[in-house]
Amino acid sequence: MTKEDVRESGTAARISACVCNILLVVLTVLGMVSFFTRGGDGNMSVVGSRCFVFFTVDSNILAAVAAAVCLAWELRGRKPPRAAAAFKLTGAVSVAVTFFTVLLFLGPVFGFRGMYAGVNFFMHLVSPLLAMISVCFFEFRPQLRFRSIFLGLLPTVVYGAVYLTMVVLLRKWMDFYGFNMGGMWPLSFALMLLATWLLSLLLWAVRRAVGRREARKTGIAPSGIAP
Repeated sequence: MTKEDVRESGTAARISACVCNILLVVLTVLGMVSFFTRGGDGNMSVVGSRCFVFFTVDSNILAAVAAAVCLAWELRGRKPPRAAAAFKLTGAVSVAVTFFTVLLFLGPVFGFRGMYAGVNFFMHLVSPLLAMISVCFFEFRPQLRFRSIFLGLLPTVVYGAVYLTMVVLLRKWMDFYGFNMGGMWPLSFALMLLATWLLSLLLWAVRRAVGRREARKTGIAPSGIAP
């Protein structure tokens, strides 16, 4: 591969990452504006700050903030530092949890129409896909060590603790995710943590594999690969 090919490949990945990150930020901002002006849709038919009770909203905001952080470097033609890359992976994992929870549990149980109605279409489907695709295929440098996958657990652990407190202990929230149906919250909590860890591992592994493949093609070592 010539120097020109290497340069074009890197530029294409950077531009693609920028597009994904800009879309993530814009779609999240529009979604939040929608909640505070006309209200949410489908299973998130609430108005104003009430929207923050949903992991969907919180995870999309986290992913958008991480996208904005990485975008600050990418727009200047630089790769984000390792801390920013780890933050982006964490954000991608959080919306991956949203994506697969809707696809495999909430949709089949409560119906897909409400899950993808209005702004939910972007928060449950489009934005999570943008985050996962960008972090795996366009933002593979610098590489991250294995321990980075445990950062992906943090949003689920924190939200799970709040959800458990508000739904099961204090009974201030209704069980809108159905995680305590039949008093099965211990099993739900354990399964969500396991699923989150597996998703974090999967995204990290795909990102690492893509980075190593690109390194072989271009001859440029993906800095920071841990043995």
